[in-house]
Amino acid sequence: MHKALFFGSFNPIHNGHLAIAQYVIDNAIADEVLFVVSPGSPFKNPEVLLDKQMRLELVELAIMDMPHIFVSDAEFYMPLPSFTADTLRVFRKQWSDSELSILLGADQLEGFHRWKNYLEIIKFHKVFLYPRKGTPSKIPDDLYNMELLDAPLFELSSTDIRHLIASGGDVSKMMPPKVINRIRENKYYL
Repeated sequence: MHKALFFGSFNPIHNGHLAIAQYVIDNAIADEVLFVVSPGSPFKNPEVLLDKQMRLELVELAIMDMPHIFVSDAEFYMPLPSFTADTLRVFRKQWSDSELSILLGADQLEGFHRWKNYLEIIKFHKVFLYPRKGTPSKIPDDLYNMELLDAPLFELSSTDIRHLIASGGDVSKMMPPKVINRIRENKYYL
């Protein structure tokens, strides 16, 4: 079993995230995609994060009808801030019989050397980079276990979506209707 782990705050989850996960399944890159909702990131301002349980619930709604795509709250039970390397150690023990790779936006490549234990991450896990604006054409030689996916580029960002929601803008083409309805019902991101 090959699981592709898609780490992120998903604040909120949007159609770009979902399309990348579906691309991985449709192209047999992995058997399953697991959205790993991070409660906090060392690189993000915690003040703009919706509560972790609420973000988890939005991901659950978004993937409800997507076979082979799942969500994990494993990082909710780990020390903050969340470090991918620590979570991966837990997952390697939990799924010792599975191949575990990582899905990562190519825009993260430039700062990947700052990640905690980044060499350990690429030693044990293939990293699949999906296109983002400014995607590099070449991966540095020392990041040997990475591959650029020939996936579509989605010009969506959670930051832009939060701003649109706050200003009453139209997000109907950016997120599944179930997610939009839950955000509206609970007045998230206002």
